[in-house]
Amino acid sequence: MSDVSSSAETNVYAVEFRRHPGDLGVVIVVLAESRTKAIEEAWRLFPEYKRDAVSGCVYAIQYAEIDWDNGRAFVVRRKTRPTIPKLIRRPVAGQGEAREEEND
Repeated sequence: MSDVSSSAETNVYAVEFRRHPGDLGVVIVVLAESRTKAIEEAWRLFPEYKRDAVSGCVYAIQYAEIDWDNGRAFVVRRKTRPTIPKLIRRPVAGQGEAREEEND
């Protein structure tokens, strides 16, 4: 993995790309602060693959295991948490408002 200062925003990303349509692909695991920086780091580490890349994707990972003997990687993508919608409840006229009754 590449050296990046550890901070709360630092994440582990997998940059995956294919060199031709029948290719299984190449996965580069890097530490980066964003998806864009992960791509830049992957191209900095392996500039020779940049020219031949046909397609690719970047995703945050939770776990990666690299088999150095066979040259394979096992990568578990990080589950993205759904955003919690802000529920703003506005009082409806006649509901939830205190009414004062006048008794004359």
